[in-house]
Amino acid sequence: MNIVPLANDASLNDIAARVYALKPKDPRLAEASKALAASNPHLVGDLSKLPTGTPIVVPALAGVDTMPGKQIDPKRDAVMAILGKLGQSVQQASAAQLTGAATADTSKITPQRAVAIDTLHTDIAAFIKLHG
Repeated sequence: MNIVPLANDASLNDIAARVYALKPKDPRLAEASKALAASNPHLVGDLSKLPTGTPIVVPALAGVDTMPGKQIDPKRDAVMAILGKLGQSVQQASAAQLTGAATADTSKITPQRAVAIDTLHTDIAAFIKLHG
């Protein structure tokens, strides 16, 4: 079972065609739409009232493959959120280091420490940009 975000889909058939890579006249489309409706009670009614990105559970269907393209990975999203927080913390530590607010003992502020914090911040930002 996969989870994908709601796109600009007008109907369950549109979602089914997109996530299962089915053509509009494919006889399996009706079965796929029913399976989506059964797995996603929030998809009943006017889909335009749901925000783009709403998670959709895509159940496995015999003889039908799902599109692996734009799946939601909750574990990956959690890791990226943690890295984002870490990046913010490093940025705050870097700013505090540069202003001397990190510690009352200014003898602990060294150029090497400032460079290390800056490098860590840059590396985290690059990782998030690449994988986020």
